[in-house]
Amino acid sequence: MSHALYFGVRCFQRTGPSFGTCRWKRLSTHIHEVDTLVFIAQGCQEETRQVSRQLELAKKKIAELGATLAEAEARREATEAGRLAMVEVLEEERAAHSLAKSALRASEARLGEVHSEVAGLRYEGGVLRLKIEQLEARERGALERAEHAVDSFKESEEFRDMLEEKTVDGFLRGFDNFRKQMARICPQFDLSMIHPRMRLGYSSDSDDVPAAQASEAESAELDAAEPATAVAELEGVPEAPAEAPAADPEPVPAEDPPVIAIDDPEGDADATAAP
Repeated sequence: MSHALYFGVRCFQRTGPSFGTCRWKRLSTHIHEVDTLVFIAQGCQEETRQVSRQLELAKKKIAELGATLAEAEARREATEAGRLAMVEVLEEERAAHSLAKSALRASEARLGEVHSEVAGLRYEGGVLRLKIEQLEARERGALERAEHAVDSFKESEEFRDMLEEKTVDGFLRGFDNFRKQMARICPQFDLSMIHPRMRLGYSSDSDDVPAAQASEAESAELDAAEPATAVAELEGVPEAPAEAPAADPEPVPAEDPPVIAIDDPEGDADATAAP
């Protein structure tokens, strides 16, 4: 029994039947309302306790969620820091990649230039090899022509005539030098009658070289004048003792001195002994 009903029964017991029916009805209604309010208040209290328990649970969950949120926020911040670091590393890698690309393009450009230079050098080398081959061919041809020219010139009459002329000239100059040296060393010997003879394609010893005749005439004139001069010089000089050797005179320089040869020594000796 509720408190309102207990309060109504006690009032009815005190007042008795004189309380009145109307009042009793009003009291019953009031008691019913009070009971309803009490019931509602009890329900509200129960709901309040349930809500309080739920609120505590919710607060606990909120605290847990707050801690979880803080952890998540910390993880997010750490992740963000890592992401920023990765972004920086990525930017650095992009910059390095760009530099590597630019260096690669520069290297490719230099490689192209080197290839072009190598191609040019190869072309120049080929041209130079062709020129060298042409020059070698020209040199071989020139050597062959020179050899043929030398051989043909040696076989020609002109070379033979030139050789004979040089031989005769050298022989005559050598013989003149020999006669002059003998006139200086031994002035008592008369070599003016000795005449050189050569056999250069002539049939007999009596055939003299035409070019040598003029030289022989000139040498004869010189030889005729040299002994008199030598004798005049020796007359003013005192006679040297027999033991003292004669001093060697200075040799007269001669161009291309040939070997001196006398063909007929007996005839020359007779010519020398005749005076």
